[in-house]
Amino acid sequence: METKTLKKILVEGTVLSVCPRCAKYGKEITPATSQSAIPVPFRKTAVPKETDIYAKMPDEELVDDYNERIRKAREARGWSQEELGKRINEKKSIIAKIETKEFRPPDALVKKLESTLNIKLMEKVEENVTLKNRSTHGTLTLGDMIVIKEEKKKK
Repeated sequence: METKTLKKILVEGTVLSVCPRCAKYGKEITPATSQSAIPVPFRKTAVPKETDIYAKMPDEELVDDYNERIRKAREARGWSQEELGKRINEKKSIIAKIETKEFRPPDALVKKLESTLNIKLMEKVEENVTLKNRSTHGTLTLGDMIVIKEEKKKK
C-alpha cells in the first residue's frame, strides 16, 4: 500500500514508523501519549531518535554463486576440502558446508577464501534497485525490501 504519511507505533517495546494500515499492530505514539506507556529506555523523549538502517548497509555483498566459485578454485589447484581448510585454519566440515551452500561464510572467512584462492566473492550492491523501489514517503519500508529481494531472486 502506497502512503505519504507514516505513524509512529510501539510494538513489543520498539518504536516503528508504519503505514496507517499497519498501525493497528501496535500502540500509536502521539505527543499526548502517556510517559508510562513508553518503555523505560525511551522515556527521556516522547519519540526516540530514528535511525536509518539502510544508510549503514554495506557497499558489497556475497555473490550468489559463492559456493561454486570456491569449489572450482579449490579443484583447479588440486586441493581437497581438508587441504583448503588447513590453509585457512578452518575445519573440512565448514568447507564442505560452504560448498553445498548449507553455511554462508562470515565476512572474515570470505576475505580469507578470496585471498587464499585468489577469487572475488564480494560484489558491489546495486544502489539503483534500492532507489527505484522507494515508497512515496522517501524511505524504504520492510515491504519495499521484500519486493527488492523477490526481484533479485527472479533475475
